[in-house]
Amino acid sequence: MNFSKAPAHPDEILRLIARTPSGRAVLAPFMEHYRSGRISLQSYPAPLLESLRAVLGEGQPVGACFVNDGDTGTIYYDPSAPLGVLAPFLVHEMAHAADESLWRAARFPQTRKARDELMLEAETHAFELQHLFVQELRAADLAFSVFLESQQDRVRILTERLGREDIAELYGFKI
Repeated sequence: MNFSKAPAHPDEILRLIARTPSGRAVLAPFMEHYRSGRISLQSYPAPLLESLRAVLGEGQPVGACFVNDGDTGTIYYDPSAPLGVLAPFLVHEMAHAADESLWRAARFPQTRKARDELMLEAETHAFELQHLFVQELRAADLAFSVFLESQQDRVRILTERLGREDIAELYGFKI
């Protein structure tokens, strides 16, 4: 498997995610929502992707993002990103897609503090799952470890275990 190459189709990413126990665990609820049409998996719209690339800076991966309105949701991703970067980012976003508290929160207004507390919990869980997935895939496939080491400067968020304080700082949560 070529982790450095962009996937030709989203199914490539899903097959990679299914190679680990943690990936299969998050993939099962995602696929239920995906098949029912509650969640879609789409490329970022071109203008948004260009804006994100400009903000993040040269060579930094855009990753993926989950949004929902309380009834339906979308995971957006950068289809030009390497497979080895996309898979962990999608695991992270699939964790959000399976989090019913995020679906409920989209239906009701919240204070900034309540929203930050909810999002910190959701992000902490998603980063833990992402980290576990990366560790399992590294153990299962030496080529993935080699790929990550070659991308070390660009993908710190995929290779380091982030704690609550790191996550709060990364997202600017006011807790």
